Amino acid sequence: SYCAFVDGKMRELYPKRERFVLLIACIVSISGAILGYEETSTCLLSSSHSSHSHHHRVQGYVDLQILSLGYLGIGIGAVLSLPFADMLGRRYTLIYSALAHILMTVYACTRLSDAYWEQVIARILVDLTIGAMVTAAPLYLSEITLGFERGSVCCAYYLFFCGGCILSALLYSLSEYSPGNGEENSKEPKLWANIYPVVPAVGSLFMAVLLPATPESPRWL
Repeated sequence: SYCAFVDGKMRELYPKRERFVLLIACIVSISGAILGYEETSTCLLSSSHSSHSHHHRVQGYVDLQILSLGYLGIGIGAVLSLPFADMLGRRYTLIYSALAHILMTVYACTRLSDAYWEQVIARILVDLTIGAMVTAAPLYLSEITLGFERGSVCCAYYLFFCGGCILSALLYSLSEYSPGNGEENSKEPKLWANIYPVVPAVGSLFMAVLLPATPESPRWL
C-alpha cells in the first residue's frame, strides 16, 4: 500500500523517523507562520490609522489597499504552484518559492516610494510566492506522514500560523511604545514600518537553507 511504501522509504532514509518527521513539520510550517504574520499585519495597519489625522488616515487607507490587493497574489500563487508541485516535486516547489519570496521582498522594499500601481504590483509578487508556499506545504506534510500521524503533524502548520499572528501583534505592540514613535510625528510606529517586511523574509531564508537537507516526498523519490 501507499502508506507502507511511505513508511518503508522514510525508515530506510532515517531510522529515527518520528523525530525527523516532526523536525520537517516545523521547517515546512514556517510558511504558515509567514501567512499568519502577513494577515495580522494587514489588520494592524488598518487599525493603526483609525485614530490619526485625516491626512494620515487617507495615507493609511492607501497602504491598506496595497496590502489587501496583495491577497490577489496569494490566490494566483496557489493556483500556479499546483502544476509546478507536480512537475518539480513538493520540496523543490517550497525551496524555489522561499527563494523567490526573499527576492520579491527586496524588490518590494525598493518600491516603497514609487507610484501606487508599482507598489501594488510589487505587493502582489510578494504574496504570489507566499501563496505558492502555503499550497505546497500541506501537500508535502501529508505525503511524508502515515495516516495515524498525519493529523498531529499537520497541526504544526496551524500552530505556526497562530505563532505568526502572535509575533506580528507582539512586534507591533513593542514598536508602538518604543521611544520616538509618538503619534504626533508618525502615522505608524517607525520601528514597525522598518521591520514589517523583513521578518517574513527571514522565515523564508530559514526554509531555503534547511529544506535541501530534507527528503522529497516518497512519490518523487
